[in-house]
Amino acid sequence: AVGVQLRGTRRRILRAKRAVISNASIWDTTRLLPEEALTEPQREARMNTPMTGSFVHLHLGIDATGLPADLESHYSVVNSWDPIDAPQNHVIISIPSVLDPSLAPAGCHTIHAYAAANEPFELYANYTDNAQYQALKAERCEFLWKAIERSIPDVRQRVKVTMEGSPITHARFNRRYKGSYGPAIRAGEAKFPYP
Repeated sequence: AVGVQLRGTRRRILRAKRAVISNASIWDTTRLLPEEALTEPQREARMNTPMTGSFVHLHLGIDATGLPADLESHYSVVNSWDPIDAPQNHVIISIPSVLDPSLAPAGCHTIHAYAAANEPFELYANYTDNAQYQALKAERCEFLWKAIERSIPDVRQRVKVTMEGSPITHARFNRRYKGSYGPAIRAGEAKFPYP
């Protein structure tokens, strides 16, 4: 790579003097490079970097009427400690409107529940039928609902807005290869095999 081509009407190119630093994942960066920039073994090594799983998300807008005044802004639900990174096991729940009421309409809360870096992209990869894809997302988000229900048992009756996100959503809106959170290289066990 020699620089960055900017989008827009002029499509200006900023040329690098020493190197180009990419904020994209190793897989996305490798796919952006011209074929001659890497040998086939180099390209293959980068594309075979171990990757974490993706995300499944549940975004809600709920009626907050009657909820306890001491509702926390964050919860973490772990269904089993072994292994903690198993799919559908560890749920992070954020209710930011507890801290900043302007993030939701008066009398409401926003909730974001997700399982980070452990949802398999492959489950979603071959869906072409939208109805089947939506059904799969709903099925895969069920454990997120159950985690929220530990703190807000009647959350389903309070819902005003529901948005479910899958690894496909994560790949599309965050431009992440296969919706991955990033490389699965454990500190102290391995390191990137390339600069």
